[in-house]
Amino acid sequence: MPLRVRLTFLYTSIVGGILLLFGVAVYASVSLSLISQVDSLLKRTADEIWPNIAVDVSGNLALKRPIDMELSPGLSFQIWNRDRQLIYPLNAPLRRPFDPAGLQSSQPVFRNVFVETNVGNYHMRAYTVPLVIGEGDRFGVTLADGIVHLEPIRKSYFGVFRDLWPDTWMEDLRAERDAWARREEAWTPHEPS
Repeated sequence: MPLRVRLTFLYTSIVGGILLLFGVAVYASVSLSLISQVDSLLKRTADEIWPNIAVDVSGNLALKRPIDMELSPGLSFQIWNRDRQLIYPLNAPLRRPFDPAGLQSSQPVFRNVFVETNVGNYHMRAYTVPLVIGEGDRFGVTLADGIVHLEPIRKSYFGVFRDLWPDTWMEDLRAERDAWARREEAWTPHEPS
């Protein structure tokens, strides 16, 4: 293989590697930024809900007053009692927990969860705040935001590098190969006929 072809391949690979690293860095930073915004929204909403929840004399969770707050679109929450019965669902069509593992946790936890419904699966970001009272009685508040609206953004960043990168790279290599072939042909002496 001639030196020119090897250098061309080397430089193309270096530029491609730099573009790939840059794309991964942009994708990761945008993804982390969007997830961080959703997490702060869930935490802020949980902080607004907690003052409306109290423990009654029998040791069950009860609402002091109906929760009539403005929620962002797609946000749902559930309040669970110690018998794993749903006390209060808001915008939550499901009668099962968004994050069952989070309800078993002893600390508040953020998780990506996939919720199965009769319509399909939904990718959601859940924030579960467990409450332990007395001798291990567990209650919980689970908030979830359907991050379906984030998926197109994340996929578009990934799609640029998945769809355009190989095509562009291969087209550049083909064009370079054809250019070298034309140059070599132009410099080859022709015999008179």
